[in-house]
Amino acid sequence: MATIQKRVPGVNIGVNVGKYTLDIHIYERGVYWQVDNSTEGIRAALNRIGRYKVSRLVVEATGRYEFDLVYAAYDRGIPVVIAKPSAVRQFARDTEQLAKTDKIDARVIAEYAATVKPRIRSKISENIRNLKDLSVRRRQLMEMRTKELNRQGIMGMRRLGASYRRHLKQLDKEITWVDQQIDKAIDKESEWADRKEVLSTVPGVGNVLIYTLLGDLP
Repeated sequence: MATIQKRVPGVNIGVNVGKYTLDIHIYERGVYWQVDNSTEGIRAALNRIGRYKVSRLVVEATGRYEFDLVYAAYDRGIPVVIAKPSAVRQFARDTEQLAKTDKIDARVIAEYAATVKPRIRSKISENIRNLKDLSVRRRQLMEMRTKELNRQGIMGMRRLGASYRRHLKQLDKEITWVDQQIDKAIDKESEWADRKEVLSTVPGVGNVLIYTLLGDLP
């Protein structure tokens, strides 16, 4: 007589991501713990999570702080969802869970994962990761350049003009290098290259806006 295999359901995991810590809750087990948001902390968390059959691991989009965890989870084959904070907040309101601590937020995210079952995100390639990082770096450099130009305008050019010109020249050099790296990375992604070509035909849309859109949008 054949043995009937009992299907073991997967668990849903919510992670509240902070700059320095990760609060983790496994919904179906009622298990909670906290680790540092660091290479060692992430490794320890994923080692523990690896004991379970995971249906989805859900984090809220924070801008950057979730990326190391997300990429490490991808590399281990763990299904990942990066949820919109507004969607999680709406779920919390709908279920009348308005109290907020890091521990409670992790539990709410885990319950959101189990109840809503948001769509699992496909793995991001190394090249796409590089593109997103380059786009962020370009934005940082442009912000520094704008601030330096403003300082130059405030201080005037009489005594310190050469200092400002040297720094602006170096920033322009870095921006040019980043632009070159972005173009090379885009050329490796046919979909992104096609999007860039389409966007470049829109009047008034230059590389600054194109790189921002490609780097920040899904």
